[in-house]
Amino acid sequence: MVESTDPLKIDLSIILPTLNEVESVPVTLSVLEELLQGVAFELIVVDDDSSDGTWQKVLEISRNDPKIRLVRRVHRKGLSTAIMEGFMAAKGQKLMVADADLQHDLSIIPKMLEASEDHDLVVGSRYLEQSRISGWSSGRQSLSIYGTRFACSLINHKVSDPLSGFFLIDAAKLHGMASSLRSKGFKILFEILLKHPDLKVQEIPYEFKNRQFGQSKLTGAVIWDFAETLLTRNLLGNWNLILLKSILGGLSGIVVNLFLFVMLRRMGTDFMLSLGFSVHLALVWNYLMKAYLYAVKPGLKQLLEYYAAHFLGTIAILVSGYFLSQLHFDEWSAVMISILLGSGWNFFGNHIFEFSDKN
Repeated sequence: MVESTDPLKIDLSIILPTLNEVESVPVTLSVLEELLQGVAFELIVVDDDSSDGTWQKVLEISRNDPKIRLVRRVHRKGLSTAIMEGFMAAKGQKLMVADADLQHDLSIIPKMLEASEDHDLVVGSRYLEQSRISGWSSGRQSLSIYGTRFACSLINHKVSDPLSGFFLIDAAKLHGMASSLRSKGFKILFEILLKHPDLKVQEIPYEFKNRQFGQSKLTGAVIWDFAETLLTRNLLGNWNLILLKSILGGLSGIVVNLFLFVMLRRMGTDFMLSLGFSVHLALVWNYLMKAYLYAVKPGLKQLLEYYAAHFLGTIAILVSGYFLSQLHFDEWSAVMISILLGSGWNFFGNHIFEFSDKN
């Protein structure tokens, strides 16, 4: 590492996306300050409005240290979007992303900086021969390995860890490709490698450690968004993906609806009461499932808004079920036809109702 002689020049910007990591982030900042002596650097913490005091702690630290900056995101969530906001706010000629939860071995940063002199992109890899992963269960390791192998099969680069969350990229290269990066999940590196096969890439092995503090960023929303990236970029267009998501969500609601209806009928409940209870409970199921996928905390106000957006679909199911039963259709036919009719409206209701983290 060569010490910069220009006091206004920043050689390295490190982006640290955080969510409820008040215990680990001061330690991480301290480690990086010690490690980067002699380097003109800045540390940008991008916090998704943590509820545990993370952003307040970073703000307090930054008031006494101009090298530390806070970007607090309100009503916006998602790891890749946080990273991109950090990149866009950075001033360094090299841009790095790392976790603030002490899982990444920050001691390899000098090696990554050295490698970046001859490479556009330097990746901290968990899967080189000299790498190690500590503290993971066999199930989690298997899931990660198979996911990584699948990702490797989709890109032209010969890299071992295209799903790494620890990498360094040339700022000019990143800004040149920024408008083409639309990933919403946590594997922005994968999209960079997928869409820019011309990059000169080097990998550095390291030990990936078990989380010491905070909570995992690997939520249902993150997993779905990564799957969406795979589908959108490789198999489906955006419109087909929207249709697929609506169909899958609708099918799960139908399964729940039918299961509850059968259980209630076997308990001797009246046909219309069984249909009414099962329709409403299936609607709650769909709401909770989508809240999980969008990483939104469920709330009564938002549930009522979801009900309102799907009100006509619910009425269509109940009314058609009643008239079909009066026309002496058998129960299964009456229920299936009424649910399918209601699902037609709910497909559009899903686009009327938009999830947000404002409850």
